[in-house]
Amino acid sequence: ESKYTQAKINNELDLERIKVAKSELDVAKAKLEQTVLRSPIEGLVYKLDIHLGETLASNDTDRIVLGSDKLWVKLSVESFWRDKIALGSTFTVYDSETRESLGEGTVIQQSPYLGRRDFRTEDMQERFDTKFQEFILEFNSSKENIPIGLSVLAELN
Repeated sequence: ESKYTQAKINNELDLERIKVAKSELDVAKAKLEQTVLRSPIEGLVYKLDIHLGETLASNDTDRIVLGSDKLWVKLSVESFWRDKIALGSTFTVYDSETRESLGEGTVIQQSPYLGRRDFRTEDMQERFDTKFQEFILEFNSSKENIPIGLSVLAELN
């Protein structure tokens, strides 16, 4: 009888330990859920335009570049030329190193602001105060395995 009572008590203790473990698991899942970074916009995020230490508020949607499963090309266009480009404009896209044609792109989005680029060219005529606007092209290519991040040039058709 004492062995039966001892087994019954051990069983009840094990059931209580299982309840405690389930509660701890729920707390751990809730903590993990709090660490997940979510975009305030639906879509595949290609780039968050923030730097280490900056915060991203839910209304900073202009700083998020969204995408789809299609390839996109980001163009930096000098402010002088930006009025020549409209949504739906088509470009021929070239590899900037080999000058090989990669395909065509269509303008699907433009940034609402002007800014400076974060890189310089070897063009002696380029001024430091030149402003640029970003345009996003939906890219269609006959070539396969085009690497993401490839530096390209584009020519307005």
